[in-house]
Amino acid sequence: MCATVLTSLTSAAMIILNIFEMKLGSEVTYRALYFWRLSSAVTGFIVLMIVLLGYLPFFSDHPVIARYDMINMHVIIPLLTIGTFLFNDSPIGAVRPLERWNGLWIIAVYTVFIMTLILTYIVPESKIPYSFLNVRHQPFWFVALAAIVIYGVGYLLSWLFYYLNLKLSWLWYRHITEKQQ
Repeated sequence: MCATVLTSLTSAAMIILNIFEMKLGSEVTYRALYFWRLSSAVTGFIVLMIVLLGYLPFFSDHPVIARYDMINMHVIIPLLTIGTFLFNDSPIGAVRPLERWNGLWIIAVYTVFIMTLILTYIVPESKIPYSFLNVRHQPFWFVALAAIVIYGVGYLLSWLFYYLNLKLSWLWYRHITEKQQ
């Protein structure tokens, strides 16, 4: 939920910034801000996938998805975050392959934050959000494999969302960047 709240606040701030940009007719989105938004979109998609996969019946610890707050925080908000990035952020031009790792900032911060809380016993075992984060009871290879899969998928999503943003940003928003070039 922490990642969803962070990406939601980022999306709300960016919508306000986008309205400001359209009113002024000039671009104020900088590279670092673009990567923060890309990271929000990637994180939103990963949250969506982890939660939806966690609800599959063969996982024993799946929570109830039918609650309004669960649907809102884990489905609707991530989809809105992704949509606002793809359609409403102006592209920044060429992004080198190593720069695409910048799309994983929020995931990296979340990983450090939640693992610190888990390893210091601040988060009790019964409150660990996902079973693959329970490093005390999962084999090391399972936790490492989960991390590799999440970061690998995150990198691929970073590339995909960057590419889709280039193709899908709205024509009415593109005129702002064309004026500057």
